[in-house]
Amino acid sequence: MFFNGTTDFIDVAAHLDGMNEMTVCVWVNVEAERWGSLLGEWGGPNPRFYCWSLVFCDISKKQRASGAWICNSDGKIYHVRGKPVEYGKWKHLCFSYKAGDELILYENGKPVNSTRVDNMPIRASERYTAKIGTWQDLGDGGSKYNGILDDLRVYDRALSRSEIKRLCNSRK
Repeated sequence: MFFNGTTDFIDVAAHLDGMNEMTVCVWVNVEAERWGSLLGEWGGPNPRFYCWSLVFCDISKKQRASGAWICNSDGKIYHVRGKPVEYGKWKHLCFSYKAGDELILYENGKPVNSTRVDNMPIRASERYTAKIGTWQDLGDGGSKYNGILDDLRVYDRALSRSEIKRLCNSRK
């Protein structure tokens, strides 16, 4: 799937709400230096702010890194950041979330960052649905992904490290 970074995204038309475990995996090839969400769901504005997303986020004005976010209305925000993006090269990204355990970010089958998380399920707003290529269409183009996505997978459980490694290696 190619996304142009300004107008392209796919509305999944579903909520991924109430999940205590989740894994999202995708092959990415980033084409531009800009912030963008690969897949996510936004539930703002505050005070009902729920979100989850697999993103490319700012390290500096010229450099982006992979990252994953989980947040909910009680003000808890969990974020893990990966390595800098190499533009024009394929990379396998996954995040695995298990309430009461960890949020783990994987790059090319290897864990690169993790954080402990409270026992809170993923929450989503009734107003917004999950999106591919952005986490919410706010009309500003600010969170649109610019590049190619392939083999996107969403699981309703936290995959093991060996399962994620096997997914990555199955395409090499």
